[in-house]
Amino acid sequence: MERNTLLAAALALTLGLGGTGPAKGQDVPAVQGIYHGFFQSMDNPDMRGMVTFEITDQDHRRFMGMVTLVVGSPGFMIPFQLDGTVAASNTYSGRGTGMDGSKLEFHGTLEFSAHGIIIHFRYIFMPAGGRQDKGDGMAATSAPM
Repeated sequence: MERNTLLAAALALTLGLGGTGPAKGQDVPAVQGIYHGFFQSMDNPDMRGMVTFEITDQDHRRFMGMVTLVVGSPGFMIPFQLDGTVAASNTYSGRGTGMDGSKLEFHGTLEFSAHGIIIHFRYIFMPAGGRQDKGDGMAATSAPM
């Protein structure tokens, strides 16, 4: 948990949080980019790890790409194709589907600064043949693509 707290503090300091919305005159925020961060289960304290959101496409408020959860050491990677929507309030939600039929639902907020974007998220992970898990996390990118 200390590692996650330190990572969160480093992300916030690196990006110099300065605002809560897109740049002036920008109706739809550009969210394309690669976001690195962490997640932590609220159900299982041993379920935590790193997360990467790679948002490759954006059509107005819709975005698409991949999200990958990396659990344990050595890292076990769980990739999902993702599809989501950014609301006018700078909240977002989306869903991901894994190759094995597992599902990931997420929602959260976007924080904008002159240096990048931080995303805060809550997730529900539904493995194809197992028990669902809920948790939260944070990721950041230094600048949109």
